Amino acid sequence: MKNGIELELEKKLIDEIAEEKKFISFRKLVKIFELNALLRG
Repeated sequence: MKNGIELELEKKLIDEIAEEKKFISFRKLVKIFELNALLRG
């Protein structure tokens, strides 16, 4: 069984990865939006 500290660290790591993914997909959206703007002129 894992102790409380290990569980806390794991939770933090999972949260950080989730944040990272959100940020990356946000950046992708921004890029797509910029490309559309460029194409439309």
